[in-house]
Amino acid sequence: MICKYLEIEKKTDLRVVFENEFVMAVVPFSAQYAYDLYIYPKRCYSKLEESRQEELVSFANLLPKLVKSLFVIFGKEISYSLSLHQKVFNFPESPNIYHMYFKLHSPQRNKQSLKILGAVESSLGIFINGTMPEEATNDYRKALKSLL
Repeated sequence: MICKYLEIEKKTDLRVVFENEFVMAVVPFSAQYAYDLYIYPKRCYSKLEESRQEELVSFANLLPKLVKSLFVIFGKEISYSLSLHQKVFNFPESPNIYHMYFKLHSPQRNKQSLKILGAVESSLGIFINGTMPEEATNDYRKALKSLL
């Protein structure tokens, strides 16, 4: 499913922040926070340990630049979270359908304020994001370009 999603994102190029031979960084259309960024390997696999050397090098080179691009966007060093999402269980009968990825996000809403969860967000898990993903993508692209 994620592979098809990445194909669509690549085709439309509305929310792709960065892409090379091995990885693709995308601001998801369903971003919970203003600057959510998902960094996927282009090859489909479910756990980090299945990464090839060139994929690991690509992640290692890109991730610090993406973090620094957040600092450029906000004009200062800000709090952020970088998490790895991967298949946890290894059942032989389980199909290999999970696509591993990294998620980078910050609680910053804008330069002046943090995103404070409202009742709907904290109790129901339904997030309201005041920033269009395409706007965040453009900000990331500009910031990343200034770092490369």
